[in-house]
Amino acid sequence: MSTLGFRHEEIFYYEDYSQQEPFAFDSVYAELDLSKPLKDIRLNPDVRVRTPREEDLDALIRIFGECSPWVYGPKPSAKEVLSWLHNSRAKVTLVAEYRGETVGAMEFFKDGRIGIPGVLPEHRRKGIGTTLFYHLLKEMQRHGLVKAVVDTGIILRDAIRMYHRLGFHIARRRWAWIKLM
Repeated sequence: MSTLGFRHEEIFYYEDYSQQEPFAFDSVYAELDLSKPLKDIRLNPDVRVRTPREEDLDALIRIFGECSPWVYGPKPSAKEVLSWLHNSRAKVTLVAEYRGETVGAMEFFKDGRIGIPGVLPEHRRKGIGTTLFYHLLKEMQRHGLVKAVVDTGIILRDAIRMYHRLGFHIARRRWAWIKLM
């Protein structure tokens, strides 16, 4: 198969989706035991993590549009993002501010699921997402949650690596021959 341009790659799946529509919604499904101390990792000291404010609206519109377009589409309206900001079912939402600019957002729900709108593309690979994620996990512990659950697309390797750095273990995985186009 490799002579035809295929590679043997590990893929991840969440059984509830994979049994119904194989590969259509396959994703990494990983868990972290929050009853244990978090791993000691390097955080970006230039990142300020805080709760979102209305003045973050323009940044949050851009974050949703570029990082999570499946939520409101690639060009979310101010009304949609304001509705999310004021009516989110999330228990806690945090934003990452880097050198005075809001560049990322993340949230968690009372059942331990983590929602990840993301970090703007030009600010990735600077430790901003890891720093934001770490503070969100600390906040989850402060709220008494005992497990964090994440999922992401099978091709988002940077996110998967970040999960490993933070101590998550992959709950579902498979191998398949794939050809990246």
